Amino acid sequence: MKLYLFYDDGAQAGLGHYRRVSALAHKLALLSSRTNPIESVLCPIITHKLDEVENLKAFCAQILSGEALGAVVDSYVFGREHFALLDSVFARLVCFDDTNRAVYPPQSFILNAAPNAHKLYAARTSRHLLGLGFGLSDEAFTPITAVRERVGDIFVSFGGSDLGNLSAQILPFIESSVLFAPHNPSLDSMPCVIHLVLGRHYPHTPPTRPYLKHYRDLSPVQMHALMRRCDIAISAGGGTLIELAASLMPTIMIESAPNQHFQISQFAALGAFKHAQSLAQIPTLIQSLLPKFARNQAKTTLKALRIGLELESALGNIFGLHS
Repeated sequence: MKLYLFYDDGAQAGLGHYRRVSALAHKLALLSSRTNPIESVLCPIITHKLDEVENLKAFCAQILSGEALGAVVDSYVFGREHFALLDSVFARLVCFDDTNRAVYPPQSFILNAAPNAHKLYAARTSRHLLGLGFGLSDEAFTPITAVRERVGDIFVSFGGSDLGNLSAQILPFIESSVLFAPHNPSLDSMPCVIHLVLGRHYPHTPPTRPYLKHYRDLSPVQMHALMRRCDIAISAGGGTLIELAASLMPTIMIESAPNQHFQISQFAALGAFKHAQSLAQIPTLIQSLLPKFARNQAKTTLKALRIGLELESALGNIFGLHS
């Protein structure tokens, strides 16, 4: 059986959409039997020009009756007509959502794994998979429980594109924090190291600093290995937040796109992460995470969130995959 994965791609979209549908496809592959494995068919929307409805119709016309297990869609580009077309082709349609867009067919399943996502859906039904219990991240992101005495390494990531170049804008604010203050006894002889992860579509010249290391287009395994080297993180509010939460990483969040606002605000309300409403707040928030007890408390809060525990059962029911 084939599972079709439609997702926004390219520099404007970053990598979050691809990472989410890929993680869901991996979950389904684990649920499927060896005798009837699931084949994932990647359908990057912009690359194949599927945002044009006629092209999407032509693509769907080639799908053989009975060969498709269903479709998963993670897109802001698709509108009501695109989703209606997919609903007519696929018996099972799962749609990732962040803001309760009014474009999804009534019989589709809506997946929003933001904390307290139920607040966005007044008319929710059993077809709404809402909240952190349905959180998705690659299995590479396992809990990091160790807490060092002092903060010596900071993980920084602003997604696959970072068109606004927060990666460069934030550096002076990190450097103005107490971590880089002259004669700070907590620094010993080695100042803090900033580990900056740049996405595949990062369009700017990478910034340089004496204590900056930058990395490009890391795999989930490489990303998590870097997280393990770090004490705190600074991130935008997309899919990386779920990965950081699953890794129990004390994190400062800053919004890089409007669709991130709800997830950021809810993580902050839970006390799981710190919310920087401007770059100017970064130094103060870094200082709040310097005490070891503060980072321990953050990990305890994140551990209690129990991310993704409801997802496997829900996917098994939707796609008829039962052990």
